Formats: sequence, C-alpha cells, structure tokens
Amino acid sequence: MAASLLTFHVPPDASPDQVLLLVERLSEEPTARFSSNRELLEFADAWNIDSRSEIPALATALGLLDRDANGVSISETGLMLQRLKPQVRPDVAHFMLYTGWSAERPATNVPFWSYRLVCDYFWEHSPLDILQTATALVEEVINRSEHVFAGVYGYSPNAVSFSDKSIRGVRKWLEVLRPPVIEGDTFTRRHFCPPELLLLALGYVARQTGAEIGIDLLLTPERREMLCRVCLLEPTALDRALDWMLPLYPAIVEPGTRTGTYGRFVLLCKIPELSDLKT
Repeated sequence: MAASLLTFHVPPDASPDQVLLLVERLSEEPTARFSSNRELLEFADAWNIDSRSEIPALATALGLLDRDANGVSISETGLMLQRLKPQVRPDVAHFMLYTGWSAERPATNVPFWSYRLVCDYFWEHSPLDILQTATALVEEVINRSEHVFAGVYGYSPNAVSFSDKSIRGVRKWLEVLRPPVIEGDTFTRRHFCPPELLLLALGYVARQTGAEIGIDLLLTPERREMLCRVCLLEPTALDRALDWMLPLYPAIVEPGTRTGTYGRFVLLCKIPELSDLKT
C-alpha cells in the first residue's frame, strides 16, 4: 500500500488549550524568535505546554506563528487573535480552521478540509451522538476525499490518515465554543454565536459567492446555509444573530437598502478581516 503524502488527521494533541496558551505566552514576548522547533518546544515546556510538535505545527498552519529561514516567532495574526476577548478567541480560531483549506491549493492545510467536513456532517445530522456516528463519519471522510483529492500529488485513496482519533481532534475545538455546540457526547446546532464569528463568516460567504463591496447582498438560501454551517447555527436563529451583530460593526456592514419578497439584504462596506474585530 502506497503511503499518502497528504495528512487528513486532525491531531487531538494540538488542542485549543495548548495552541491558544502557546500564542498567549508568545504574545508576551512578541520580538522573541526561536532558531529551531526544538528551542520553541523548550520554551513551551517551561510554561507547562506539552512538548508536542503538533502544537506549533497547527499554530503555524493557522497563521498564528511566522516561520522562515531565521526561525519562528508569533505572527501579527497571532497577536491580533490574542488581543480579542478571551471568550471570543476559540470561535475565531474555529473560523480559521473551518475556512483554512482552499480548492485552489488542495494540498495545503488538508487537515482543515477534514475539520470542515466533520463540522458540516455534525451540522447536517444535528442533533447527533458523536460516539455512535464516529464509524460512519470516518468512512464519509475517506470516501469524500477520493472525490476531492483524486489527481492531487501525494494522495493515496487507500492510505487516508483519518480515524476516530481525528474526530476527537475536531471535537476538542468544538467543545470550547460558547455558546456550546457539544454537551456530553451530543452535538446540537446552537441558537446564537459571537458577533465576531458571524462577521468573519459573512466575509467568507461573500468571497465564496462573488459578492461585491458596496452593493446590496441578498442572503439567498445558499448563503444563509453557508453562514449557519460556519457558525454552527440553527437556521431559524440566523436573523436574530444578524440583528445583534449589525449595530456593532456599522463601518463594516450595514443593513441592506432593499427589502422585499426575495429575502434579507446586507451591504458590505469592506470584506471583514481579523483586524476589524473589536478588542
């Protein structure tokens, strides 16, 4: 069996408490640069952060660390994440995980494709018992990978690295979201989400669907579903979440100038970015 050069596994060792703690500690020394991964892990160990290479690897993939020939340090993205309210950071990190894979660069950040697929599976089958559906979900990821990655260099359909352990890796990031989506072993769509997440999700959906800045954006059924998937929202809760978010970011997004039988409109003044979020 040929080994796959693409890794679909979402490592549970790179959990949110570990990754976000590493970013927090590095933010206290923003000019520090570590010449090697070993040196960074020694720094992490001094702060009781697990000495697992998966932790800085995931932080780098998320863009929270800068890595070049001179070493590794916290990135501007990492510093911006750290400036946010602590209760918001997990939801913003979830957004980065969910949107971090692109079909234009399919061999990059492949675990983020797995993360999105697991989230979508949970959302579609909500309410869902995570343990009881794990076997079916693993099969779903492996089967779907062949449709998406066939022809991508390094892909081997018979050696896809995804298992129950990978689902635990996704679950750890979902368990820290507030309001929660996982209680006990059950995933349930939530009825509210942080406005910061919804703002970023709106920008993501706008980019994915070819929306234009300064022009009324109709929230079609497709766009509404995309927003709910990213935010893990119950569809009936979307309008209330939008009503909460819009007054908080008037320079970024406004209520649409049109209303009518076609649905709700919004107007983006710019594509939302991490730097636009309130700190």
